[in-house]
Amino acid sequence: MKRISSLVAVPLTTLALLGCEPQGFKDTTENSQTTPPPNDTTSDRPLSETEGPERLLDIQIRLEAGSGRSASGTDAVQARLDPVLTARAKHHADIEVTSSDQMVLVGLDRDGEEVYRAVVQDPLEREVEVFDPNTGSVEMKRKVEQSSALLRTKIPERLSVDRLKLYRVDDGAEGFELRHLQDVTVVPAPEAVQPRATSRSFDANGVYSVKQSGDSANRVDLVVLSEGYTQNDLAQFEQDVNTIVDGYFAEDIYSDYEPMFNVWRVEVASNQSGAGQGAPKDTRFGAHFGCYNIQRLLCVDEAEVFDYLRSVLPSNAIDKVLVVVNTETYGGAGGQVATMSLAPQAIDLALHELGHSFAKLADEYDYGTCRLREPNNANATTDPNGGKWSQWFDRAQNVGVYEGAMYCPTGMYRPTFTSMMKDLGQPFYAVNESQIVRSIYQYVDVLDGTAPAPSSITLEGGDTQTFTATSVNNHNGTAQVRWLLNGQVVHQGSRFDFVGADHTAGTYTLKAEARDTTDRVIEDPDNLLTASRTWTISLTDSGQSCDRAPAVPSAFASSDVGSDNFRLSWESSRGAQRYHVQKWSGYQWYNFKETTDTSLNVTSGQGGQTDYFRVYAENDCGTSAATNWISVRYPVCTAVPAQPTGLQAQDIQSTQYMLTWWPVDGAESYRVEVWNGYDRTWDELVTTTDSWSRIANLRAGTVQYVRTVALNSCGNSEATPYIRVQTPY
Repeated sequence: MKRISSLVAVPLTTLALLGCEPQGFKDTTENSQTTPPPNDTTSDRPLSETEGPERLLDIQIRLEAGSGRSASGTDAVQARLDPVLTARAKHHADIEVTSSDQMVLVGLDRDGEEVYRAVVQDPLEREVEVFDPNTGSVEMKRKVEQSSALLRTKIPERLSVDRLKLYRVDDGAEGFELRHLQDVTVVPAPEAVQPRATSRSFDANGVYSVKQSGDSANRVDLVVLSEGYTQNDLAQFEQDVNTIVDGYFAEDIYSDYEPMFNVWRVEVASNQSGAGQGAPKDTRFGAHFGCYNIQRLLCVDEAEVFDYLRSVLPSNAIDKVLVVVNTETYGGAGGQVATMSLAPQAIDLALHELGHSFAKLADEYDYGTCRLREPNNANATTDPNGGKWSQWFDRAQNVGVYEGAMYCPTGMYRPTFTSMMKDLGQPFYAVNESQIVRSIYQYVDVLDGTAPAPSSITLEGGDTQTFTATSVNNHNGTAQVRWLLNGQVVHQGSRFDFVGADHTAGTYTLKAEARDTTDRVIEDPDNLLTASRTWTISLTDSGQSCDRAPAVPSAFASSDVGSDNFRLSWESSRGAQRYHVQKWSGYQWYNFKETTDTSLNVTSGQGGQTDYFRVYAENDCGTSAATNWISVRYPVCTAVPAQPTGLQAQDIQSTQYMLTWWPVDGAESYRVEVWNGYDRTWDELVTTTDSWSRIANLRAGTVQYVRTVALNSCGNSEATPYIRVQTPY
């Protein structure tokens, strides 16, 4: 879902040296504390997001701390361009300032109008935390200021950003104030041929595929880079990476979504093994413990890491970077480049740090410097009622409201008593897992591929066109594709055949809609878990209204039977133009009603009477055979049945379970309903006259929410409270 290009961005302060003058832009904020310009834009879409996949520009800005914390005006700001990549992304950027450790990036077009805005973490400020390797609890946390850092971001190409304004967020007397740091202009970089991250290995560059689930264009790509491994050590590095990757995907949430990740092993030799103490050794990326005088903090030269990776991998294959340092001394670091040693506990440390950098999860412990402002993290709030995650209260037993989070012992709240974001070695739990899933879908489009490529298709009346849409799926198979023709659902699955003979001449809109219906995400306000592709079909007249008689209608059934009324329904028949419902009377079938719909509401008969019906299809070429007849009995009743009680699941096996409840007086049947997470509706699972039903043909690990309704001819009871059933693996 990543359409990555890159750019060269040059500070405007250096343009005079290059013989260029800035055009159409007047800076009035250089030495003042003010806000960026208003959001004037010609785009009709929000600045923070777009409706679907698009091409992004990958920008890498090198910052240096100096007077006033401004970026150096003499350093070229570097990024790269690779126009041959065809990655996709559903762009989403934060636009709300929530803390003083952030920066605001404003994009201007050639006319000086704002067309883009994003709030990013200030890479010059680094939150450093140290955990006890034995208990997993935090030992120390403080903020350090780096002398230099990289700011990496992605901007939609469609916005035609010509230059960027960078602002620092300061705490003012009346709230946040934005102080201008620097202006940069954006120009295309020279095209360079880069390898596509789709082959099994790039041996010449020391790049090897550890796990490849699909094209980097639509996967999360994790790069594991060697540091402190000599040429003779690199064979051991391969084994170390396999161990780390196994540990990473042993975590429940990443195990479920493993098919959405690629993992690359990048081997580069160092002259010395291990890491320095207090200062770098002769290693490729300068790994050393004790940076910022913190013993277990393991640092590398992040700019050098990115420069090297960009020389051997395309931009869309460098989503998250983990540098593995060849030492068993416990330590590591987070940030844009995470580091870890070979100590066994370091895997949990890496998972915790990726929780920050990948899923934007907050620390849930109360050690450190406290600031009581509402954060934009999913797992921390100043609301003592936990409104951010209240939707989980009835869905996850361990979710509540616990005081103490984001370094505040009081006034800040977390969703669980403990978690990976509080104590290493703990599960992430539901709220954090939900945010991780949503973060995955900021890199991955749930619709992985579609065909045909043209969005406009012309067919003659007798033609058939096959359409395909493939979803990216997790191990639980919760991603589904459905097809809508002129807004009506007509099919589910990865393939749909549009049969011209079944339709009259005209224009049709066909949409393939994919959605991950996982119960790990309850609310998806940005629609990250959905995607769609639309075709316009122009169906011309082939010269005749049909080429054959229609097929027999299928799934003929009755429903909603009352004392004198009911509903007949059936599936549409290929080539049908109309349907005839027949009724048995006087020892013969006669045409009762004609309709062009696939259902008919009937008012006929009286309590205790039984009638018989069938249906056949017709078009200008002839008629189909009739369906088998069905009987409809009009029952006698005085009131709707009471609500069933005692609903429970028993004998739960990997592919089936038994659902039971107490029988209800006056009930003629019971309808078992299951929650459809895709459509947000309760759907009929089975109707039975018994007070039990065996639910079978399930996948191992299936989660269902079910309830029961009692029925008679007077109507339906209230549904029972739902219960959650999960089959074991």
